[in-house]
Amino acid sequence: MTNSIRATLEIGPKGKKVVAVAIDWPGLVRGAKTAEEAIERLRSYIPRYSPVAKLAAMNAEFDAVKNVDVVEQYPGTGSTDFWGISFAFSSIDKQDMSGDEVERELMLMQACWGFFDDVRRRVSAEMQKGPRGGGRDRDHIVRHIRFLIRHTAFHTLDHAWEMEDKDLTAKEA
Repeated sequence: MTNSIRATLEIGPKGKKVVAVAIDWPGLVRGAKTAEEAIERLRSYIPRYSPVAKLAAMNAEFDAVKNVDVVEQYPGTGSTDFWGISFAFSSIDKQDMSGDEVERELMLMQACWGFFDDVRRRVSAEMQKGPRGGGRDRDHIVRHIRFLIRHTAFHTLDHAWEMEDKDLTAKEA
């Protein structure tokens, strides 16, 4: 790692929004109307990501980060334009990962869960409403995230079973 965050820019197909993705720091992703604004929003969230890096015992590496270095731009999906979220694959996402890289990503993911649990325990049950009076309370957000765990496990196993079902290893032997 260097003192720069490697970032990609996902450009919405209609050009309405751009998402800056810190590819080495899972979860550090911010969207905005322009590339410059997305990069600046990502940069502004670096201090907020620091507790996640600390939970993963990567704070020395992360705290050395001073800059954002855009290494790729690629087309996004309708979700990029509509919600300002990353929902497409960059060429980096398509590259093989070493076992150490996978382990690092999983450590950071677990740190994200740990940070979420810390926040859940310390915030109020009722949350500030949005501009039109809508929004979720804390427990609704927690249920939403816990559903994600179940769905992620399903998605992972579904594809594992798909690979088993379509495996040609026995036929090649």
